[in-house]
Amino acid sequence: MLGLQFFTCDRCGLVHADVDNPPRCGRCDHTRLTDITASTAAEPYFTDAIADRR
Repeated sequence: MLGLQFFTCDRCGLVHADVDNPPRCGRCDHTRLTDITASTAAEPYFTDAIADRR
C-alpha cells in the first residue's frame, strides 16, 4: 500500500496530497511543487483546517 505524500505549490501555496508528485498545481497550474512530506509543514496545514470546522 502506498502512502500519501504532501506537496506544496511554490507559487500559490496550495498543498496537494497524492501518492506521486502532481505534474502541476490544481489551483494555479504552476509546475513547481515542493515535497513537504518529511517536514512538519503539512501537519499544521491540515490540522488547522479540521479545527476551523469545529
